[in-house]
Amino acid sequence: MRDDASNHDNGRRPALDLVEFLKRADREVGWLFKLIGRTGEATERRRLLDKIVWKLILRRFLKILLEQAGPRCERCLAHQARITLMEAGAMLADLGKVLAVSIQHGACAGCKEITRTFALMNTHSGDTRDAAS
Repeated sequence: MRDDASNHDNGRRPALDLVEFLKRADREVGWLFKLIGRTGEATERRRLLDKIVWKLILRRFLKILLEQAGPRCERCLAHQARITLMEAGAMLADLGKVLAVSIQHGACAGCKEITRTFALMNTHSGDTRDAAS
């Protein structure tokens, strides 16, 4: 199995630490809630609420990636996160911008299909399983 992409070798900025990523996302959600309270325009409140929902779904998606034993295909990840395949692709793209995501061609640990699979790369020696809880 060959590793096709990761943030460490594709020219993008280095991947964030997982805990820092989650802390930053929590701060952003808090900030967005404050903005909703300050704006009087319904369209702007809806746009901000959509951002909050996206960040919360992204957190759940990340938790699924962390809890999986073995890499999963996009379809299995979407199914487990209860989102569309297109949303799963967007989530993987967003996560790949800030975290080290391994993309390989091989057997999915869920459906056993030979396809493109995704997993978070361990970039340090600490355990990150409790970080998404």
